[in-house]
Amino acid sequence: MNHEEPLMAYCLIKVETGVEEDVYKSLEKIPGVKPYIVYGIFDIVAEIRAKDQDAVKEIIEEKIRKIDGIYRTSTQFILP
Repeated sequence: MNHEEPLMAYCLIKVETGVEEDVYKSLEKIPGVKPYIVYGIFDIVAEIRAKDQDAVKEIIEEKIRKIDGIYRTSTQFILP
């Protein structure tokens, strides 16, 4: 992997019923995060681009998981 390329991960997110749009809008405001509303086991998939695993961890723990209405996340790292 080129050192200039960001690390990519997908954060699969479960939210409380009826708050999908609010959570989506909150996720849009986080730098490096691109959310998608999906149907299935999870409600939102957030594509995360960051410089390394520590930066991804910080985005998830300090920003994503603190959004009201989110009650479960699962993160999948994309291999180079």
